[in-house]
Amino acid sequence: WRPINRGLPSPPKDDRKYVNTLAVSGDTLFAGFAGHWNFGVFRFDSQSQSWTEVNNGLLDRNINTFAVSGGKLFVGTETGVWVSANHGERWKSCNSGMNDQSFGEIVVRHNRLLTGAGGVVYASVDNGNTWTPAKDSLEPTALQIPPEWGKGALNKEVNCLAAINDVVIAGTGGGVFRSIDRGQTWEGASQGLPHGEFGSLAPSINTLAVIGAKIFAGVDDCGLFSSDDLGRSWTEASRDLRELTVIGLVRKGEKLFAATREDGVFVSLEQGRHWKATGAFFSGKEILSLAGIGDHLLAGTTNGIYLSTDEGENRMASGTGFTHL
Repeated sequence: WRPINRGLPSPPKDDRKYVNTLAVSGDTLFAGFAGHWNFGVFRFDSQSQSWTEVNNGLLDRNINTFAVSGGKLFVGTETGVWVSANHGERWKSCNSGMNDQSFGEIVVRHNRLLTGAGGVVYASVDNGNTWTPAKDSLEPTALQIPPEWGKGALNKEVNCLAAINDVVIAGTGGGVFRSIDRGQTWEGASQGLPHGEFGSLAPSINTLAVIGAKIFAGVDDCGLFSSDDLGRSWTEASRDLRELTVIGLVRKGEKLFAATREDGVFVSLEQGRHWKATGAFFSGKEILSLAGIGDHLLAGTTNGIYLSTDEGENRMASGTGFTHL
């Protein structure tokens, strides 16, 4: 891996810039930043190998997530959803019908946008111009979970979303929920996952990825789980990642790459059944996001962006922080 931070701003000494999310739109890469300094959105130019700030009109620059739909780029922030129709050159708010609160991941399904906020899923059928809340929140009924868990706040913290066929899967701070009617109603779907604590159905779900006919879930401190039945039930995908926290999963050809919070990036040649370390470690940095574009892998970390052109085997050490390469 080697750092690709040219054009990114330099934070104050001893402070870090959190690359919270990465997105690919066509052949263009975008990076979203979170944390105290609110640097916002940056766009990568492959010819100059540098980043350009693209925040014109974006009033909230604490970026939680990206989505691409209908030629538009969407970001979810602490104060709602913003949209750009020109690769980030200009942004406008698109929160009609939404409450003013922090928003989780945005998922695109059948020309419909879905995003989670405060235990409510909002949907848009007009490319983000207007939003309506789904029929029910993610809080399950008393028949679906023990009564003492019915008010577990973690069950309603939406961390990630995925879609397969006509099913939408939500990963929360307290397990998995699924909807078969495009987000109108939800049911608990944590069968087979480890038991949760403090009023949660299961441990926090950090990432969801649909690869072929399988759904993979990164479970906090419990490794990787998979589902073959559209999210109804889950089994441990591999013991190789047990007790690790998987925060990103990317497929490149026949290989799967998993980014972990504790031990860097792993690779699997057997559809996730067995994993081996790539040899890439990020000492003093925590990986927050993983993306693939072309033959390259990119990792967003608590201290910048790193690029690998050899499938994660190596990276070039950087002692210069965010200075130009």
